[in-house]
Amino acid sequence: MINEISTELNKQNPLNDEKEELKDNFEQRTVPSLADVQSFCGEFHVKVDNAVGIRPWLQFSDTNFPEKILKQFEENEFDIPTPIQSIAWPILSQNRDLVGIANSGSGKTLAFILPLIFHIRKQLNDNSIAIILTSTRESVQYIYTIAQPYFNLFGIKSICIINGDEHEKQINEIRDE
Repeated sequence: MINEISTELNKQNPLNDEKEELKDNFEQRTVPSLADVQSFCGEFHVKVDNAVGIRPWLQFSDTNFPEKILKQFEENEFDIPTPIQSIAWPILSQNRDLVGIANSGSGKTLAFILPLIFHIRKQLNDNSIAIILTSTRESVQYIYTIAQPYFNLFGIKSICIINGDEHEKQINEIRDE
């Protein structure tokens, strides 16, 4: 069943056209000074373990994100990365694991969604599938709502599957995508 769904999604995959555009987009463009890093960590009570050589991305200009992502930030009136994003993006850009603990509404969703988008886009095969698991119906709907505009920027198909909802309906939605 999953193979059939994957194959169907693969036939509609528009990602191949723009893979080159993202080759090096998930890396730091500018590096903040050590004093700026210390000030940032003190101000926002940031604690990072095992992050030798990691410096936060304090401004969107520190990133090498495509213009369409920066434009989406502007439309959403995001002026600077949140503390969790500032720390998560450089860690995840190095393909390192991360457990991020931050309050609700702190920007965790985009802290993880953007690296996911870059990872999907860099895959050599066309069967890229990602699964985001969360513990509540509300959080899955919230993540889906936040992530969808960014997925749409790159033609990434996504669907919100919720335990307890009609399984047949959800499978049909996957096939329709």
